[in-house]
Amino acid sequence: MGQPPSKEEASSQDSPTATATGTGGAPAHTLLSKPLQQRLQHIHFNMKVVIRGDTAVGKTQLFRRLQNLPFDPKHIPTPQIQCATIDWTPAGEPDTVVKVEVWDVVDHGQRRAPPCVVTGSGLQGKAGRDALAAAEASTWATDAESVDVYRNAVAAILVVDLTRIATLQYAERCARNLPATVPHVAVVGNFFDEQNRRAVHSDELMALTATLKALGHQACYLSSSMSNGYGLHRLSEYLNLPFLRLKQDVLTTQLQETQRRFEELARKMDQPTDAAEDYIPYLTDGKSTVVPTHSTAHLLSLNARLKAQVELPEDDSDCNSQSERAADFGQKNDSFPTHCTTTSDFASTFQV
Repeated sequence: MGQPPSKEEASSQDSPTATATGTGGAPAHTLLSKPLQQRLQHIHFNMKVVIRGDTAVGKTQLFRRLQNLPFDPKHIPTPQIQCATIDWTPAGEPDTVVKVEVWDVVDHGQRRAPPCVVTGSGLQGKAGRDALAAAEASTWATDAESVDVYRNAVAAILVVDLTRIATLQYAERCARNLPATVPHVAVVGNFFDEQNRRAVHSDELMALTATLKALGHQACYLSSSMSNGYGLHRLSEYLNLPFLRLKQDVLTTQLQETQRRFEELARKMDQPTDAAEDYIPYLTDGKSTVVPTHSTAHLLSLNARLKAQVELPEDDSDCNSQSERAADFGQKNDSFPTHCTTTSDFASTFQV
């Protein structure tokens, strides 16, 4: 937890086990399979939340607070994207566990110092070139330029420093570039405890939320202070909005599948099953069954097939000599008599 993903890992983390379609037809969330739920301590849903904001607005402190970590007064620039997983329980559903995947996003990552690579006679040819290429690749940091940070995200948090007007302008640019596949956006005015230095006012932040709503997002504004935890409870309440949208979409998908199965079974049950050819296998396999009602044409067809099975005579003169064969046939199926007098008497056993 908290380890920055590589470019390949960040892409693989966005591949859900099973997705349900969100607003606009884009996969916005994941409903985990039952075996995976058992392995992950009965986690039922997965949500991805992205934190965006200008430098030094408190994104990493919010990232830490959401993990129940203490406030760190030291400001250390985040070198690259950080990811953490939080087990969260929605309001009013104590038996539901949601895995919230939080991304602390940086626009431009800081390149790391390259590792020491043995040169000279130690590594030559292709091995030496591969080692140098790997060392060069390891210096690149994962940032918003190398990874699609909004992929499969259900919510975004735009953090604004209330003491710096430039951070509001950054959030406005983020709002214009926010994809429609992210349905929920929270504008967080941080450093609420610095009221004597406040430069961004509530009406400006409400105007930003109105812009987001006009762009098709469900947006809200809340204030916070990471130093004392003010606003974190309201932010936890906010997470219920994307969760309820997620749950609604999943239930809608399940309802549509249930309706499809119901209609398919209803069409199947509307088809008749009293055809004589469907009944013959039950006779030849020696299974006992209730004889259904047939039309005259079906009875005549069935009588002809039965005559072929027991080789009944065409007239009544040799009925006594054929009665033993009919008796053998009757032993295979208890629903038929073991003796008959005429062919017509045998056919009459099928009349209802």
